[in-house]
Amino acid sequence: MNLSVIIPTMHRSEDLRRCLGALKAQARPADEVIVVIGPGDAAAMRVFAEVAAGTAGWRALPAPRPSVVEALNLGLGLARGDIIVLTDDDAEAPPVWLARIEQWFLRDEKIGAVGGRDHQLVPARPEVANPPLARRVGQFNGYGLLIGNHHCGARQSPLQVDVIKGVNFAFRRAAFGPMAIDGYLISRGAEVGWELDICQTIRRANWRLIYDNDVFVHHHIGPRIAGDDRENIASVGALRRVQNTAYLTAKYQPAWQMLLVSARMVLAGSRGQPGLLWGLLGLVTRRAALLPAAWKIAGAYGRGTRDGRAARRQNLSPLLA
Repeated sequence: MNLSVIIPTMHRSEDLRRCLGALKAQARPADEVIVVIGPGDAAAMRVFAEVAAGTAGWRALPAPRPSVVEALNLGLGLARGDIIVLTDDDAEAPPVWLARIEQWFLRDEKIGAVGGRDHQLVPARPEVANPPLARRVGQFNGYGLLIGNHHCGARQSPLQVDVIKGVNFAFRRAAFGPMAIDGYLISRGAEVGWELDICQTIRRANWRLIYDNDVFVHHHIGPRIAGDDRENIASVGALRRVQNTAYLTAKYQPAWQMLLVSARMVLAGSRGQPGLLWGLLGLVTRRAALLPAAWKIAGAYGRGTRDGRAARRQNLSPLLA
């Protein structure tokens, strides 16, 4: 098998140096490495040239704007491997990483994607490095809400999952027919949820997705680029992420699940994304700014749901009918 690794990066040159150094040290080398570098990032270009010197099959290309989805689509359009491996510039893979990924695909021809744990390393919060193993990882619950926990590891590993996290994600080229992430998700910065678009396309083509604790990377959580103001719940970027999440829910989940998830998110919301009920409570607790923020979030969720259902109807595949 040929393995192609794609890494989007922007203004995290030292993280990139560590990531590429770990790739060079793989026991099973990548056949191709494509680094997509954000606009104006001359430091990353220099780091790539230094680390990749004398290495065959490695190349870097510039991205036209700061968008992870667009950067990945550039890489996907050029990758030649049978297996496409995606990771982040702030990830550091152990030497056995690619070998373990390849073994899964060689073991079972019905496996469409493989991923694993990302051990999160945050200097200011050492406790996040070793959370308890989770009972559920990368799976939808009974009414369609996605349970993540990829960084925790699974109590029972390996296991079949619905979604794999993008920092540690490999898929079979034959399983992902479009070889491009839905362009609707393109906004600015590190768009959230693009993994779901790939994974649901693969699942609906009857391939299996496997999560394995032993297929892990160390995830040195890097600083976010300027403009990625996800902490401001009513910012343009944050609202666009809400809209993208709603779009993917409506595009891939059956109507009854979409309605349940939408009702929960609009009314109750989630951590960092208050619903209308929390907004009304804010009037009582003297946090009046919550209500207009919750109203904007509900509007973004409505727009995403509308557009996702339209995409579902327009898709000619019976798998999305």
